[in-house]
Amino acid sequence: MKKVLLLSLSLVMGLGAFAQQVAVKALPAPVKATLERKALGTDVVEGTVNFTATRGTQSVVVNEGVDYMEAESIYTTYDLQSNSFLANRMYQAKDGSVAVVTTMSTQEYDPNFADRGTGYNFAKAGDMDSWGDTPEERVEDIRTGWPTIAPWGAEGEILVNHTEGLNYWVREKAGEGEWDGPHAIPNPTRAEFSEIEDNVYLAWPRIVTTGENNDVLHIFAAAQGDSTVAHFYVRSTDLENFEIQRSPLAMDDLHINDGLTYSYYAADDYAVSANGDNIAVVYCQGFMSHVMAYESNDGGLTWTSRMVWESPIHGLDWETDENSLFEFLYGATQASVAIGKDGVAHVALGVGLYSHTELGGGYSLYPGITTDGVAYWNDTTCWELDEYDNPVPSPIRSSQDDSLKHALRLWWPHPTDENSITMDVTNFCAWMPPHPEEGYNYFDYNQQYTGSADGQAGDYMQKFGLTAYPSIAVDPAGNLAVAYSSPDMTRLYNNSFYYRTIYVNYKPVDSAYWWQMPLYQVNLYEDFIHTSSEATFISAVSTPVNENEFWFSCLSDDAPGFYTGAAGASQIGISTSNVDVFKFNPMLQEWNEESIEEAIDVVYNIFPNPATDYINISSSSDASATVTFANIAGQTVKVVNTNLTTGHNTISINDLSTGVYFCTVTANGYSHTSKVVVK
Repeated sequence: MKKVLLLSLSLVMGLGAFAQQVAVKALPAPVKATLERKALGTDVVEGTVNFTATRGTQSVVVNEGVDYMEAESIYTTYDLQSNSFLANRMYQAKDGSVAVVTTMSTQEYDPNFADRGTGYNFAKAGDMDSWGDTPEERVEDIRTGWPTIAPWGAEGEILVNHTEGLNYWVREKAGEGEWDGPHAIPNPTRAEFSEIEDNVYLAWPRIVTTGENNDVLHIFAAAQGDSTVAHFYVRSTDLENFEIQRSPLAMDDLHINDGLTYSYYAADDYAVSANGDNIAVVYCQGFMSHVMAYESNDGGLTWTSRMVWESPIHGLDWETDENSLFEFLYGATQASVAIGKDGVAHVALGVGLYSHTELGGGYSLYPGITTDGVAYWNDTTCWELDEYDNPVPSPIRSSQDDSLKHALRLWWPHPTDENSITMDVTNFCAWMPPHPEEGYNYFDYNQQYTGSADGQAGDYMQKFGLTAYPSIAVDPAGNLAVAYSSPDMTRLYNNSFYYRTIYVNYKPVDSAYWWQMPLYQVNLYEDFIHTSSEATFISAVSTPVNENEFWFSCLSDDAPGFYTGAAGASQIGISTSNVDVFKFNPMLQEWNEESIEEAIDVVYNIFPNPATDYINISSSSDASATVTFANIAGQTVKVVNTNLTTGHNTISINDLSTGVYFCTVTANGYSHTSKVVVK
């Protein structure tokens, strides 16, 4: 039998637990939502049309920051880029060239966006000054949506999107010449897969390519028109023969959403990355289902299954099962994955706070700071011990208690101050930065745009919490960067709501820490030209080809909300959005490694819990420390002054009576507090 180990062996240490203390207001009123039984995506396909662009070609202007460069690569009036998290909208070729795509329209008055198709732009050799002019025309001459792109062949590229099924376009030289397409990709049939309905077609694709010359195509998609929402994996080595399989979810019998249990996965609930012959795909459907990762190290021939986050209500019937009820649950919202050259899969998860207190399909989402955080997991993460006390890979667990409902919880009640909350960043790589002068106490959840109307959850709350659209990348050396969208407390829309901005956090391969606020964090929208910019739908080159060079893109608008939102329009009229592309080099940032190491909390865990005769304090380096034990009344009962060494440090507690204590370790100017049960 496996034993719980309150120690994460993954390198998710951040700035140390409880580095921030915030006086908290009462939890805001929840926003109501109703889950539809048919967990299908939103899209309308109306066949072939001709169109005339309403916006002329414009030269791309490149802006430069200290450690990044940015360009407005594509304009579009179609703003619903995904029903959940984003497909692979960028790739980088071996020569450093970068391509970016988006669902594009130039319509200013047509709410059906008859000209919808793929907007494309390209930067030769990764030179930001080489971007083409903003596209005036789409790639195709038919109405399409949801483009995804990858390198193909020695020097070419391939584009896949959906109409009534999937089509691909290809060309031998990336960034040059005419696209060859459309070429139809076969749809699954009921004769092949008895569990699906007749006349379904694949939609909402994600693609990657593998092989020495990127000549093996991998497609992950869902079946549109199927009330059960079946998921599929398509593989081709020649673009003529396509092997259609059930998705890797079938390994765990999760590839079908039966439409009854409010469970499993729908359109756009999957992210994929490839590096060499290594492939990783992650499925994430909010808080109702497990977050699952599947990995292949042989180009998609065989797969292994891993659970990233365990949902305590997975598969339960909301209509009849009282076990499905809960007051608070911190659940995953959106996912991103990047797989390194070493085959290690890195996953970033957005977080939301939910409740479901009455049988039926209704639930509530909570806005505010308590919904914050981007969780991090990789396939070496261990939270359990086997029968021989050896660590085993396992899903994310909380370092504060054993409740599955709290595994993705960033903010916790302060152990001694009932009016404050405090951070435990053990499982997190990012969160909303504080106000530069007023800190977190400046945050007002009434100024957080939720997209809600008439008490029903709208586009901004339906699929994510305070932080959103995490997009993670790993470079050839193993350095990591994660970009995410979060409220910017320094900018307000119409003097009412915080604009969302893009932040980037970074973790060098040789560091145990994600470098975050206040020591190291980049705001990609700090330039004055973004005073009125709202950043959503982030995509990344998940496996950039150059060390310490990361590429991100996002959709930028001048107002919060979407005109084409699945939960109902939250913008009055059609507006133009930009696809901004960023080239980010963390090594250009001015920083001092010694000062960073000195400022970081060296303590990253206290275990076991419960304990008997001793506890272990895990430290990332040598440091002098004071260890204080307080009872539940707040009275100090034991103080130990000690010198921590790198690794696990044993502190005797055989003089403590059975009970609950708050153990505070103060070292390097930081305090780390954990609740410890002594038996």
